[in-house]
Amino acid sequence: MGLRELPYQKLEPLIRDYLCDEEWEDTATLIKCLRPARRRGYLTPEELEKICRWKSARAIHHIKANTAKQIRTATSAALKTRSEMRRLEALTSLSGVSIPMASAVLMLLDPKRYGVIDIRVWQLMHRVGAVKRNARAASDLHFRIGINFS
Repeated sequence: MGLRELPYQKLEPLIRDYLCDEEWEDTATLIKCLRPARRRGYLTPEELEKICRWKSARAIHHIKANTAKQIRTATSAALKTRSEMRRLEALTSLSGVSIPMASAVLMLLDPKRYGVIDIRVWQLMHRVGAVKRNARAASDLHFRIGINFS
């Protein structure tokens, strides 16, 4: 389902008018539950599965294919680096983690800094000109499609 016509031509007024800084109860609970992971510097398999169930439970069998060591290594690398590109590369090295899931991981660990990028957000950003290429790209957001993450 595509977006209807928007009364906005730019992203900034839309964000100003609609950005909410209050989380839904289940999201706030999960953010609180993940605070130890942020302090520790990596996710456990159980924590990654919770994130997956929150974002898109369809990917759970892929998420469960990762070993504890793979999850620790990838999430630790993502949380240690200052490079947004390397964060995404580390997280998307895990089975079941594409850009939308990686953005959910980052948002749930640091909600003041990150938001979730998925097909709806991508379409909205495309519609208001914040991204210029591929209106349907969020289904397979890869680094090659026009966002400078670094």
